[in-house]
Amino acid sequence: MTINGKNYKLPEFSFETICELEDYGVSLTNLTDKPMKTVRAFAALAIGDAKVASKEIEEHIKNGGNLAEFVEEIQRSISDSGFFQSLVARTEAENAASEQNTVQKE
Repeated sequence: MTINGKNYKLPEFSFETICELEDYGVSLTNLTDKPMKTVRAFAALAIGDAKVASKEIEEHIKNGGNLAEFVEEIQRSISDSGFFQSLVARTEAENAASEQNTVQKE
């Protein structure tokens, strides 16, 4: 994640990352509901401080930057993580099993 010419590494998306995001008030279920808060939370994880992240993002926007590039990096970080892929696979398997049970009961 590059903010104001400085490169910050997003953490590997893991269970710990989810917990840290929740500490910042963001959860997997509301990533798109509060995009500014989500971007700040991920930037804070990369930078190490929420207030510094907010200032960096504000300067970035004042200097003509936009949030879309951050959102793309966040989405890539999440989708590339083994932890997230495992969560998705498990949810899909559970949903398929639930649908099969519903069909069998009918």
